[in-house]
Amino acid sequence: MTAQEIFQLLRERFGEKTILALYQTDTSDRRNPIVFDPPQIHVAGAQIAAVCRYLKEHEATRFEALMSLSGVDNGPVLSVIYHLHSMSHRHKIALRADNGRAAIPICRPSRSFGPSPPGTNGRPATCLGSFLTVIPTCVR
Repeated sequence: MTAQEIFQLLRERFGEKTILALYQTDTSDRRNPIVFDPPQIHVAGAQIAAVCRYLKEHEATRFEALMSLSGVDNGPVLSVIYHLHSMSHRHKIALRADNGRAAIPICRPSRSFGPSPPGTNGRPATCLGSFLTVIPTCVR
C-alpha cells in the first residue's frame, strides 16, 4: 500500500478529527526541503494506541514491527514519531502524535516510576515516559 492509501484507510476508519494530515515533505526552509521517508501520518495524540492496533490487525496493512521511536521537542509541542513496518506486505509508514508540553504529567518519586531521576534532588520531574506508555500497545 502507498502512504496515500494508508492515509485514506485511516481517514475512513477514524475520521479527520483523529487522522489529521499526511506529510511527505517539509518545505518550510525552501533552500533545504526535507523529504519524509517514510511519509508521516499525523494522528491525534489521544488516539495513537487505537490507530496502531488497527494498523497491526488490519489484513491490508499488517504493521507488525515498530522499527524506531523518536521524540521531537518543538518548543511548546512534544512529538513522538512511530516508524512502523509490515514484514508480510513490505511497506512502511510513520505516525506522528503531538502533545502540548503543559499536558505532560508530573511524575512524583514512587515505586511505580522508581527513584527520582539523577540531578533532581528528589523533586518531581517532567515525565515524557508517561506520554510514551502506548508503545507496548502498538507492538503487542
